Amino acid sequence: MSDEMARGNKSTLVITPMSSKLLLEPGEEYHGKIVIANPLDAEGALSYKVSVGPYNVVGTDYVADLTTRTERSQIVDWITIDEPLGILAPNTSKEIYYTIKVPENVAGGGQYAVITVGTDERDSSNMGGLNIKNIYEMASVVYARVNGEIRRGGEIIVNEIPGFVTTLPIQVSTKLRNDGNVHESAEIKVVVKNFLNGAQLYPEEGYDSTIEEVMMPETERLITRDITSVSPVGLYEVTQSVSYLGQMSYNTRLVVSCPVWFMTMIVVTLGIIIYGVGLMIKKHKKKKIII
Repeated sequence: MSDEMARGNKSTLVITPMSSKLLLEPGEEYHGKIVIANPLDAEGALSYKVSVGPYNVVGTDYVADLTTRTERSQIVDWITIDEPLGILAPNTSKEIYYTIKVPENVAGGGQYAVITVGTDERDSSNMGGLNIKNIYEMASVVYARVNGEIRRGGEIIVNEIPGFVTTLPIQVSTKLRNDGNVHESAEIKVVVKNFLNGAQLYPEEGYDSTIEEVMMPETERLITRDITSVSPVGLYEVTQSVSYLGQMSYNTRLVVSCPVWFMTMIVVTLGIIIYGVGLMIKKHKKKKIII
């Protein structure tokens, strides 16, 4: 959806949950649901259409691919939507039910799909017609594990914190690999403290900065986090801990944050001081010679 389209309509779509993790058995049937909502500030009814597509990721930055069919997206053919079309009035929500019929002879491992909800805003000035200029689309990812021959494995490849930055944010990163045939979860926590007095700067006291990231089968992923809630000039103790597949990785490092303008100011100031001291020494020597 373009920025222009977004500005042209205050209505938007809310979908929950944004993802589901399911455990499926070959030959069995599973029933689930998503909830879509036309929020309180909506100005018109929404005509929606629910569909199912494959979910894949590309590259270590995990760009979503919602078109390519693979052996890991066979689940698309197993899902049926009970009510794929409808109208959602303002300030209302609706439960959308779906059924997954798992084939009996399916191989064990991960299966992945997206349940996509596309909407058009209803134009009340045109006899209930659709205003095709305002189109919204949201998706709920289905992470399914089919019981059977399950293979698990992987490792933490990188846990990295920079030692020196000239501009915010302070970007920390971790790289993980999943060698298995099912998705896995990684927990990553970052804490930033003032190196001089030990005060915690990120996250705020009382909050937990741990995030959970999904690792797709047979992939590598680079996960970065930007820390912006610190001063651009300072000394910081940054700690990143990673928990993945029973492995733990801790990294603590002193990070110097010093913008180029600040370094330039320091160099110029030192130059002026050194120049001034040099002049004073020369004057002192001249005085001795005169005496």
